[in-house]
Amino acid sequence: DTQDTTGTVLSETDASGLTEEAVREAVLCFVGDYDQIPPMYSALKVNGRKLCDLARQGVEVERKPRTVTMDRLELRQFDEASQTGALFLACSKGTYVRTILHDLGRALGCGGVMTGLERQSSCGLTLEDCVTFAQVEAARDAGTLSELLLPVDRMFAAYPALHLNPAQSRMYRNGVKLSLDRLTLPEQSEKY
Repeated sequence: DTQDTTGTVLSETDASGLTEEAVREAVLCFVGDYDQIPPMYSALKVNGRKLCDLARQGVEVERKPRTVTMDRLELRQFDEASQTGALFLACSKGTYVRTILHDLGRALGCGGVMTGLERQSSCGLTLEDCVTFAQVEAARDAGTLSELLLPVDRMFAAYPALHLNPAQSRMYRNGVKLSLDRLTLPEQSEKY
């Protein structure tokens, strides 16, 4: 019911005849844009109430499909004996990975459930940028914790730089809200 292994099993299907080739072919149908129905076990709100709260009360409501984009979806591994595999994907904001597996299982006619998830990148940060709790504790004890910190501007690396002229800078520092149409962009003539 949660589309992952933390939920209650609703049904079981013998999928012993499912082949790696069939899974690879089905995966291709999900690349690009597709309409995904959000799962009941999600924080999405309907009429001001979280779907997960409703689901825990045994209430199921109709959810409208949302278009999500699968930039990349590939089968990295599939074991026909255990009927388990590993996918790699790059998707748009708002995509429910558990639901991709649920929908893939439905397309294959056997059902599907997520058994694990590893996010390898988000907002321009990757696993290589991460440190373990043990590393944080060791750096704290050694007094080198600041060496693990990334510069704040790394969080904005994916966004274009905006440059304020001296008058705009003064106004911004004094709390004036600046609108984008009044900012000087490198390719525009000065408007302010």
